[in-house]
Amino acid sequence: MRFTDGVPSVDAALERADLVLCVAPGADGLVTAVSERFDGDHRGIDGSTPDAARAQIADALDTAEYVLRLPYGDDAQALLSRLHETAAIADVTYQAEIVVRLKISRSVADTLTGRVEQVGGEATPIDPST
Repeated sequence: MRFTDGVPSVDAALERADLVLCVAPGADGLVTAVSERFDGDHRGIDGSTPDAARAQIADALDTAEYVLRLPYGDDAQALLSRLHETAAIADVTYQAEIVVRLKISRSVADTLTGRVEQVGGEATPIDPST
């Protein structure tokens, strides 16, 4: 029997989690198992101190603001739909292109910009130091 079978609400929590931090000796195996089943930021710390855990959390939850310019199309609409689940959307306007202002975790900024480029869009940080 798997842990998630005995505690079914764990699956829903892991699906919605912004960060899953596994703190245990040999945490890498648990991080891998969680990563195979759920999207998101998954990290492991091998029996570290509370300060090390706090540092990982602060790093993962530190946010960056972006303006996205997306072309009209199915791929861009699918990305926008996914962003509504994974980012804090401040504004969406539909002009000659779709313009989205959002906040995301700095730890996933590279993933975001890669996905935006894949659909032919552009991601510009509001704070140029991002």
